[in-house]
Amino acid sequence: MEERDLEKVDAESRRLLERFVKEGHRPSFDELYRLHAPALRAFARAHFAKLGFKSDLEELVEELSHETWVVVARRAWRFEGESRFRTWLVGVAKNVAKKIFERRKRRSHAELDEAMPVPEPATPPAVTAAVREAIDALPAEDRELVDLRYRGGLTFEELAAKVGKPLGSIRRLLKRVEEKLRPILERKDLGT
Repeated sequence: MEERDLEKVDAESRRLLERFVKEGHRPSFDELYRLHAPALRAFARAHFAKLGFKSDLEELVEELSHETWVVVARRAWRFEGESRFRTWLVGVAKNVAKKIFERRKRRSHAELDEAMPVPEPATPPAVTAAVREAIDALPAEDRELVDLRYRGGLTFEELAAKVGKPLGSIRRLLKRVEEKLRPILERKDLGT
């Protein structure tokens, strides 16, 4: 497009945008879309292709185009006219593209985490035996709390309900039990 044509398109775009902002005139917005959608799609296609997206390129182009126009409709009042409308539109599209890219990256990381769970590190048998021996040395009431909490997987709230004691008491009791276990375990050479 020649400079003169760009100036005409920009002047028309500003007029349409102003009418949309001031009057909520939907046909003005539709005309803005008609004037700039092809250029926005071309930008999106080039942008995502440059980032290496191939298999879902057209899906990304649609997503970027749709989300950009939603932002433009919501934030049209923010256009200050210091640049051409198309320049502002591409700036909005770049911000939307960053959000889409981050969203895709988070989604792919989550899918990878689900597909390949990281195994828990194995506890050496000597450590397991030493911990079990230390727990067995506790008074029966303390042993029960430890077993319910750590082996049974009960929350503090569930543990309080099970043994019939207030939540604060359960927290204090478990802290006291951990303090009893610490010196016993420190005396043993666990090789950890």
